[in-house]
Amino acid sequence: MRFVNRRSGTRMLLDLSPRGVGIDPDQINGYASTELTHSAIAAFVASRMADLGFGVQPAAQHFALDFIPIVDEDYFFACERARLDESQLTAVLCILRSERFSDSVAHLGGYSPERCGVLVEVEEGLRG
Repeated sequence: MRFVNRRSGTRMLLDLSPRGVGIDPDQINGYASTELTHSAIAAFVASRMADLGFGVQPAAQHFALDFIPIVDEDYFFACERARLDESQLTAVLCILRSERFSDSVAHLGGYSPERCGVLVEVEEGLRG
């Protein structure tokens, strides 16, 4: 089996997984080979340059690949609390909280708009 990896926060998440079950990532064929995007990972697998990779569902669907969910990951839009009332940030929050944005996210495989636009403290976000 040939694996293709990603240079990202997702890679950091994956780096913890094999060690947690006693597998040395250096023993995984291709673990050190990296691509920049989830789509690039899926393209590698679709073109048979790799047998598997760690990525997101929409990229796998785009290339008509099988997808096995492994972990949920939260994405945050970080900003300074003192700037929340600035017009540019207010506009972004309005978009994130809109029904139109929520509907768009809901149609992406593997993503949930459930908490879009909800303000959380850093500590809460880190707890998951």
